[in-house]
This record gives sequence, structure tokens and C-alpha cells, in this order.
Amino acid sequence: MKLGGGKGFTFPETPYELVAAHALAQIQANHEKYAKLGIPYIPTHSTAWDSSPRTLPHDAWGSFGYPWGIGWHSNVSQFKTALTMSKAAMAKRCTPSVTQWCPPLIINGALLVLLVLLVLLVLLVLMVLMVLMVLLVLLVLLALLALLLSC
Repeated sequence: MKLGGGKGFTFPETPYELVAAHALAQIQANHEKYAKLGIPYIPTHSTAWDSSPRTLPHDAWGSFGYPWGIGWHSNVSQFKTALTMSKAAMAKRCTPSVTQWCPPLIINGALLVLLVLLVLLVLLVLMVLMVLMVLLVLLVLLALLALLLSC
């Protein structure tokens, strides 16, 4: 869902509370829209948004549309509050047939971030192990050199 037109949104960054309130209104509007079609609406949630990585350094910068839209970021407390509000809104709408989808609320990108962090941690551990192996090889070579020089 595109959130770039909410009331009170400012360029280049909008306070997360305004974005969350607008998103909650959009969740309610989309639920009503899809309920008429008999389709459950399951929202996504984002901790932040910054589209500037989708630009080139020589691109002009300004408030004239994608990719230069508004940005936002949240702290843990703000994000938790937004999730609690969304969960309460979804709890009112969930029927037994879609209850399995409502409580978790899909967290946009959060699992991907955790996966990337895990991969980075594994790479860090592998690098440390490689450095230790190189040091061990150097120690063995120094010991052999000392042994040869002592003869």
C-alpha cells in the first residue's frame, strides 16, 4: 500500500506516529473494501522506509515523487504500539476461518533482516576461524624454522 499521501506527511521524513495512524486508517478502509468481495485483508507492517537506495547519486533530489518520497523510521516502542493497535483492529475482524493468519501480522522485511544478520554472524565466525587457522599455521612454521635454525 502506498502511504505517501497521508494527512500531515512531510518531506523528507514524517514522524512514525503519523504514518502508523494513516496506515491503521488504510487497514480499516482496505478491510471494508475487501470484505465486500469476501476476501480477508491481512496487512503488512514496516519498521522504516527510505527509497533513496533506489536512486543514482547524480539524480536530482526533491519532493517530486518516487523514488524521492517521504521516509520514516521507528524505535521499538513506536513499532510495538503500532503493532498492538493493528492487532486490536484485526482481532475485531478475524473470523475463525482466518484466525490463523491474524495474530502473527506479517512483518514486512523483519524475517529477511534476521536472516541477513544470521548470515553476517556466520560469516564473521568463519572469518575469525580462518584468522585463527592462519595464526596456527604461522606458529607451526615459526616453530619449524626455530628447530631448523637450532640444528
